[in-house]
Amino acid sequence: MNFTKILIFSFFVILLSPLKGVYAEVYDPTDISDHWAESEIRQFVNSSLLEGYETPNGDHEIRPDQSISRAEFVTILNRVLELKKQPSGPDFEDVAGKWYEEQVYIAASNELVNGVGNNKFEPERPITRAEIASVVMRAFKDEINMNEGTVKNFKDVSSDFWAYQTIQQASKVGIINGVSETMFKPNRDASRAEAIVMIKRSLDKEISQLPDKEVLTKFVADYNHDSRAAVDAEDISKFKQMDRRTLGYYKKLHQEATEVYIQWIEDYSLNLEYKVTSEPHFEVIKRSNRFAEVKLTNAFYDLTIIYPTNKKETYKRTENGEYLLHKTEGQWKLYDLKFDKDWK
Repeated sequence: MNFTKILIFSFFVILLSPLKGVYAEVYDPTDISDHWAESEIRQFVNSSLLEGYETPNGDHEIRPDQSISRAEFVTILNRVLELKKQPSGPDFEDVAGKWYEEQVYIAASNELVNGVGNNKFEPERPITRAEIASVVMRAFKDEINMNEGTVKNFKDVSSDFWAYQTIQQASKVGIINGVSETMFKPNRDASRAEAIVMIKRSLDKEISQLPDKEVLTKFVADYNHDSRAAVDAEDISKFKQMDRRTLGYYKKLHQEATEVYIQWIEDYSLNLEYKVTSEPHFEVIKRSNRFAEVKLTNAFYDLTIIYPTNKKETYKRTENGEYLLHKTEGQWKLYDLKFDKDWK
């Protein structure tokens, strides 16, 4: 493979492959591979909803099986729901001056959490599975169709348990599962993975403000077209502007691809031309209030490299895969790609 072809490959590998570079440790946690909640955790990490821990050697960890405190849980939930502080809410004496003071106040002022009595919140105590079910149902009660599903009756959740009704409703709509078919373990400390999965299931069921399919397909089609057009026109400013439509993991990919593209323009004097040989087809395969997946098929292009000597090399490119979108601050953004690639 000649040097030019290596450059071309590197550009699209950056765009369409797992991130390799200075940001890799942030978006490639070392402790979630093959974990039962890997898919949900990666989605939260890649869409910048979850921050992990940096180790002394620079790796990044999520610690999925570690317990999660009440303060940590509301911090993640506030970020997911984009909640803002309301004018009034309870003040808890055991959060004052701590890193989580504002986060607890945001959740409490939005009526998602209560204290434990005596003007206390117990922010650093691990949150239980029953408490998470209760908070999540409170947070999503107006966003989910509560009439679907079948209630699971857990042997260890009696009718006089404080969260009995909530657990029944959460099991009915599929937000919670038991640790077995008959046991829920309501008083067991929840793990970080369990907390993320319960929130993710709730997000997947949000239907109160479903986006139009046409809005989603147009966003992806425009992104697909405009990114190719920016490269074709050798317009670095337009290519950089595409960054505004991205988020999290893919934003870092786009930034690295921009650096590679600028290198070509400045150091190698290469020109690129795109020719669409078959118009791509876009189809919405998943959507909820805040997340969506759009499938791309039938995308065929000719990519031509033009050397300073006017010599030309053309490569045929096929794309099939999925664009993963997240709505944040009222705008849909691209946070990940799952693509199959083929070059000839």
